[in-house]
Amino acid sequence: MDTQIKIALCHDEAVSLIRQQNLISMILRDMKIYNFSIKLFCCANTLLEAKEGFDLIFLDTTLSETHAFKLADSLVNQHNYLKIIYVSSELTLSQDSLRHHAFRFLSKPLQYDDLKEALATFLRFQSEHQISLCFEQKQIRRVWLNEIIYVEAIEKQSEFYFVDNSCFVDNKRLKYWRDYLANYPLFYSESRLHIINLKEIVCLNNETKEVEFKDFSISLSRREFTKLKKILLDQ
Repeated sequence: MDTQIKIALCHDEAVSLIRQQNLISMILRDMKIYNFSIKLFCCANTLLEAKEGFDLIFLDTTLSETHAFKLADSLVNQHNYLKIIYVSSELTLSQDSLRHHAFRFLSKPLQYDDLKEALATFLRFQSEHQISLCFEQKQIRRVWLNEIIYVEAIEKQSEFYFVDNSCFVDNKRLKYWRDYLANYPLFYSESRLHIINLKEIVCLNNETKEVEFKDFSISLSRREFTKLKKILLDQ
């Protein structure tokens, strides 16, 4: 599967979009990053309706159709793993942008060094919060950690369930992922049978001892259910 960095640029002016695209492409290549795509959007609604999931979106704050902050809120609501970089000549908006998912706030005109620092920070963040899954050395899927809802053991492999209702079987045993994800408080990984994203839990059913997610549920032993419940109460 495609593991490239997917970037979107949104601005009302086509000329400005092309300039941004050229500058970002040049910087990424200077950083020896070649596996990326950049898609341009002159229309905020078109970006909102786009089906592909982007890793990084550059939003200009002067969009005419809708306020950039409102657009960012809607985009992150659809894809909670994506990062937003605002581009603006209004520096007074920088503080407000923090309440609307700002990963970075860059002033116009974009400068090479500022943009390079922002991209480098994003790439570091991506490397720390993404994992690569592999099936039979042919299919590879790179995912953000907060895309994962649940992981279960299937014989000598691990099956991942994601927020977009897709799933993927990885070659590695669940023990590997238990040890790896134990470093992230987001996950409950003390069971030998499964790993749970704590933030994706909708509720715990005390009668059935089931953990309910948005679209499915799983059953736990009484002991494990009690342990998980205590962890959630302590948070």
